[in-house]
Amino acid sequence: MLQPLLTAFCLTAAATPALAQDFDDRWEVLGTFTVSTAAGETTLYALEDRVDGDAFINITEAGPFSVLSLTGATPGPEGQPVAPYISVSIGPFTNTPDGTAGVEWRDGGQAYYANVDSGTKASLEGFELTDDGQLSFSVAASEMRALTTDANYDYVPVPDVAPIALDAAFSGRLPADG
Repeated sequence: MLQPLLTAFCLTAAATPALAQDFDDRWEVLGTFTVSTAAGETTLYALEDRVDGDAFINITEAGPFSVLSLTGATPGPEGQPVAPYISVSIGPFTNTPDGTAGVEWRDGGQAYYANVDSGTKASLEGFELTDDGQLSFSVAASEMRALTTDANYDYVPVPDVAPIALDAAFSGRLPADG
């Protein structure tokens, strides 16, 4: 009687989606993206590499302007970050962003963009960055276009691939040195 219950429990546990703690100890989770597309909802994680100090969140400052870049990934079978990926670029801005963001979404071998290369943008809402480095916002892109590069490395539309819509929310913090 106990053996079938243990077997069922083990099978259920094995089928449970990967969680943030499934990353190798090398990675520290800084924040979480919740991404929604027509294919469903996905949770992705912004990470900091404890070995070399690189982070999936960084702020670049040039004079009075700031650009905030964030990337999220899922844990792979060996605890390393893998696709799908989301990358969000906010800025350049002074003090407060202008309500738009660039977004890249990579899933299933296809890259979709809402940025200067695609000619579309994502709307940015609820942006908050506190003095202690806590960060939250949401983005919505009604038309993310599939792009690839041509022989000159210029972005061009992928033929016969329809645009997708994407909504994402982020909650987390800047890296300690950020």
